[in-house]
Formats: sequence, structure tokens, C-alpha cells
Amino acid sequence: MVDAAIVMIENMHKHLERAQTNVSRWDVVLESTKQVGPSLFFSLLIITFSFLHIFALEQQEGRLFKPLAYTKTFAMAGAALLSITLVPVVRSALHDDPHDRDRCW
Repeated sequence: MVDAAIVMIENMHKHLERAQTNVSRWDVVLESTKQVGPSLFFSLLIITFSFLHIFALEQQEGRLFKPLAYTKTFAMAGAALLSITLVPVVRSALHDDPHDRDRCW
């Protein structure tokens, strides 16, 4: 679940390092999110769908595995949404500009 956020952050960092100084940080983050966002979202969505067949189980096995299926399904769906929405915004807002080296401690 964390892998999608890591891939997103690494791609943004790569794009921010290669960006020209006159380009807005938000434009670079948006472009990098468009590049890997769909593939990350759908990869997590496929993992989410792989647990849906557990909801068809009945009796004892259904009672045993349905809580796991609910937990995993909601966690993966949340990770898919957060990796393409919240992670880019927080990364762009909290990270310093790599071109602005004179502000270092």
C-alpha cells in the first residue's frame, strides 16, 4: 500500500530535479502525477478486486475471512485514492525547491 506513495514521491523528485528554474513547482508535480498516477491507481485497484471473491464465501469460512476482506479492500481502496490525491499535494507543499540551494542551513 505504501509502494504507490513511494513510487509517486520518487517520480516527483526526479521531475523536480530535472525541471528548469522558471517552471512552477505545482506544474512539475502535476505533470509527474499524470505520468504515474493512472498506473499506480489501477495496480492498487486490481489488488483490491482480488479480495472481492471472499465476500461470496458462506457459513464458517465466510465469517472467518470477511473481516479480512473488508479490511484489505478498504485499505487498498484508500491507498489508491490517497496515492494520487493527497501524496502529490503534501509532497509539493512541504518539500523545498531543489533549485533553491542558497537557503540551506
